[in-house]
Amino acid sequence: MKKFIFLIICVVCLTLSSCGLSHIEDTNGEIDFTLSTLKNEEILTYNKSVTSMISESSLNNSFSFSCKKLSGNYLVKTITPRNKNITVTINTTINSGNAFVALVCNNEVYKEISLNSTTSIQINGGTDDYRLRILGESCNISIKVTISTNE
Repeated sequence: MKKFIFLIICVVCLTLSSCGLSHIEDTNGEIDFTLSTLKNEEILTYNKSVTSMISESSLNNSFSFSCKKLSGNYLVKTITPRNKNITVTINTTINSGNAFVALVCNNEVYKEISLNSTTSIQINGGTDDYRLRILGESCNISIKVTISTNE
C-alpha cells in the first residue's frame, strides 16, 4: 500500500512539473539584477509564474517572503489601507537572477521597489488594494514587509 501511494505521488509530481512552464534564464550575468528577457511594464500584464521552495510567514503587521527560484509574475502580498494612513516598509534582498519589484494599484505601478535596500511608502487612506508583485527571471529573492498605521 505504501508503494502504491508513493507511486501516485510520483506520478502527480511528474505531471505537475511538465505543465509547460519553465524558469526564464538569467542572461545578463550574476551581478546585474535587472530584467533581461521580460520588460518592467509586464508586471501589469504577464500572468504566468513558476517557483521553487517558497517560504512565507506573517506575524502581526509584518510579513516575510522568500523563494529560491522564481520566474514570471508573482503576487507576494495584497495590502488594503481600509481608510487609514499607513506606512509600508519593504526590505528586499536578491541573491541571484533578475527581478523587478513594484507596488501595483489600479493596474498601474504605484511605486517601484529598489532591490537590496529598504523602501518606505506612505499610503493615504482609501480602500483600493495595493499588490506587491515580483517580476522575476530565475531570481533567488527575499522580501520583508512591515505595515504601520500613522496616527
